[in-house]
Amino acid sequence: MIVTGEASALIGNRRYDGLAPVVLFGPTSRATRLVCTGPQVVTICLSALGWATLVGRSAAALADRAVAAGDVLDPRLVAALHEAAQFDDRSCIAERLDPLLAKARCVTPADESLVRGLESIINEGLVCVAEAAGVELGVASHVVRRSALRHFGYPPKVLLNRRRFVHAMERMILSDRGYSEAARHGYFDASHFIRDAKRFLGMTPRRFLALAG
Repeated sequence: MIVTGEASALIGNRRYDGLAPVVLFGPTSRATRLVCTGPQVVTICLSALGWATLVGRSAAALADRAVAAGDVLDPRLVAALHEAAQFDDRSCIAERLDPLLAKARCVTPADESLVRGLESIINEGLVCVAEAAGVELGVASHVVRRSALRHFGYPPKVLLNRRRFVHAMERMILSDRGYSEAARHGYFDASHFIRDAKRFLGMTPRRFLALAG
């Protein structure tokens, strides 16, 4: 994230005040609240493969954390990103940032095909339990776990549960059936869904939606 003013963040119960102008957020499994002041905030979302090629550091080490980007990335890249974001016309910011990021991507992980496969399994909801991920990918479960921690920040079970929760939450929002609709998408019952909500959001879904609204 690039900000041109002051910013603070709350990730779960961990608070970060006075964030640097260019901040790197690790992968998150907790709801994140940002408070930013200033004329402009630019966010750049990285896929697991994007993290591997650009950051080149274990995602697990930065999971649910925010750090000054200059502590992890090349300071020259960080300075260039910050300068590129200082532009009044937001429509051309991507044109200014994309070449910098493309040039910086110089590390290809040895397990690239595994990362792509695991990302597809998670995004498409191809499996529901962690043990099945290794079977689907044709590799041992411990290999999948090691790759997931390094590139996604969490073990497969957390990644799959987070995807299940997000999907169920989306269905609940789109439906007028509330928790009963969410429970139809991978949950035993509404209490099971609410338990996951407290794990990932830190509150019940209804309270979260009330705050978001």
